[in-house]
Amino acid sequence: QNAIEVATPAIHSCAARAIESAGILAKDVGFIVLATNTAFGAPGLDSILIKESGLSRNIQRACLNFMGCAAGLSAMRLARDHVLSKSESNSVATYALVACVEVSSVHATFEQDINSVVTHVIFGDGVACTVVGLADSPAAERHGMFIIEACRSRLCDDLDDGIRVGFNGHAVECHLDRKLSLHLTKQISDWQGEFASEFGSKLDFWCLHPGGRKILDAAQTALGLSDTDMAASRETLSCYGNTFSCGVFYVLEPLLKNSEIAG
Repeated sequence: QNAIEVATPAIHSCAARAIESAGILAKDVGFIVLATNTAFGAPGLDSILIKESGLSRNIQRACLNFMGCAAGLSAMRLARDHVLSKSESNSVATYALVACVEVSSVHATFEQDINSVVTHVIFGDGVACTVVGLADSPAAERHGMFIIEACRSRLCDDLDDGIRVGFNGHAVECHLDRKLSLHLTKQISDWQGEFASEFGSKLDFWCLHPGGRKILDAAQTALGLSDTDMAASRETLSCYGNTFSCGVFYVLEPLLKNSEIAG
């Protein structure tokens, strides 16, 4: 079955719930960021979602395709930038909709190859949508919230072959390096000093992408985190697997409901 056909009803339903939960109307959304690694084409899900969800035909939009597991947070950054911008394209502050969907199961081939088996054991289907608006917006007052204070990214060395995602002619396939977790431990350790010098050592919480058991083990060791710090990420991995762009939102959801964390 076509990946876009499978993803369409899921992303449509999820986006509608996100808009309703925010207490806004579809017309209030001025920007949409669509992220996916497994359900892209032309016309894409962004245009389909606009038509089926009643979003304005004049809405600004961006697509993050094949950006891997980093796509979810990158979409959040773009949404934040749009809401905060005072450019001509956004002269009136509007809400932004982040929409992520993955249908890894559509690409399952189950060839007689250990990498194929491991890949389809780790990766799962997922859909996640959220509305981003100004901190003093009416929508923010309805729920606990996170403030996206700052955004940083880092392109690590020696990880080019850690995870390779490509299209083999009939399906999306992923190749994992067995030594990925070892390389990741070193990269995180090197980055930690740079991060701590800018933001300090005290953080309210950690939200780590549930990339896999060894990935989380490597991150916990390198960052010196407790089992409590890792609980939401490990629970998400156990329940849903690695859902690429959606994973970070699955981790954030229980944290958002925690009154001690979300203000």
